[in-house]
Amino acid sequence: MLQFNNNKTFNLNIPAGTLPGSKIRLSGRSPSVHNPNIPPGDLIVTIQVTRQDPYDLDGHNLIYHAQIDAISAMTGCDLPVTHVSGRTVKLKVPAGTQHGSKLRIKGMGLPLSHQPGAFGDWYTVLNIFIPKITDTNTIDLLNTIQTHKIDTYT
Repeated sequence: MLQFNNNKTFNLNIPAGTLPGSKIRLSGRSPSVHNPNIPPGDLIVTIQVTRQDPYDLDGHNLIYHAQIDAISAMTGCDLPVTHVSGRTVKLKVPAGTQHGSKLRIKGMGLPLSHQPGAFGDWYTVLNIFIPKITDTNTIDLLNTIQTHKIDTYT
């Protein structure tokens, strides 16, 4: 619903898949006419979308930012992620996943406004964090693993 200073209100239908920056023309709805002998002009509404953490948009693709710990990135894991619709999906994070990796779920992005029944994709960007470890037994175990690792940098 749009409301103006003169208390004039009307509903605005924003089609699914309308992207930020899109303009919707409302013929004859301009609220700023001061002369009743002149017909009102068109009202142009520019769509703005407020970002809601942890989601972003890239065109019709939905971008979700998730964090996993370094061990889960190294060994792989199942990661439950929640879509903007509220639906929870388990993503299979492969072993050896790197910081910034993107996992894609096809067709779970925004609807394509000019292609009925078609959707963008949903990407989950993985941010890997290093947990602070102060337990000496855990540090010793990790050092043991480190000395026995296969060198993957050559």
